Amino acid sequence: MEKISQKIKYLEARLKKKRGLTVALSGGIDSGVLLFLASQFLGPQRVFAFTISSSIMNPEDLVYARLIARQAGVKHEVFEFNHLELEAFRKNPENRCYFCKKEMFGFLKPKSPYPLADGTQLDDLDDYRPGLKAIEELNICSPLKEAKITKKEIKWLARKLGLVNCHRAPSPCLATRFLPKEPVTAEGIKQVYRAEAFLKSLGFNWVRVRKREDLAIIEVKTKEQGKVQQYKGTIIFNLKNLGFKKVLLNLG
Repeated sequence: MEKISQKIKYLEARLKKKRGLTVALSGGIDSGVLLFLASQFLGPQRVFAFTISSSIMNPEDLVYARLIARQAGVKHEVFEFNHLELEAFRKNPENRCYFCKKEMFGFLKPKSPYPLADGTQLDDLDDYRPGLKAIEELNICSPLKEAKITKKEIKWLARKLGLVNCHRAPSPCLATRFLPKEPVTAEGIKQVYRAEAFLKSLGFNWVRVRKREDLAIIEVKTKEQGKVQQYKGTIIFNLKNLGFKKVLLNLG
């Protein structure tokens, strides 16, 4: 408790040096916690929330973004952005996220009345996240990372603050379901979204359906892999109806 308290004090001091802040609000808990704390430290009149609406996003993300902004009492604007217009994004190289962040934040930054911030936190630095390079190049600030706040601490803060999405499972964009170099298409986005929606209807909370051509690779938590076998027949039937030719389970 003492350690997180010190980090929050550091975050508060850093934010109060700014005339205001605009948070790129995804609907997840990282940017949600940042927005809520910024509203508390600066006052809601000096904080904005910007959210991107795109076909590659889970529709629930926008719902939660609106709820969090309302909970924080800040002005919230939603901007349409078509990621599939970006050729480098559609080709889906290993560093696809770099092109996504570069174009998306480059689009948002001129619209912001205050410095633009994202929800990057300390543990993000341990993963391969090419989008972080784009954020640095555009001078987007990452207050949670600067305060060395970890994912575990963010989850604790989300519960303590009573964020509406505090128990929500992570929801990265649907383009992450396409294995590297598998082209990201509008049809494929709908296909993986519908496949995951079906699996969630069976009671799977954390689920991913990765795509390689006409192959579906299901990922669930290890303890729920037996449940996949239990529903094997209906899963294969429904995913094949969505256009997949083969359905696999990732045992890892």
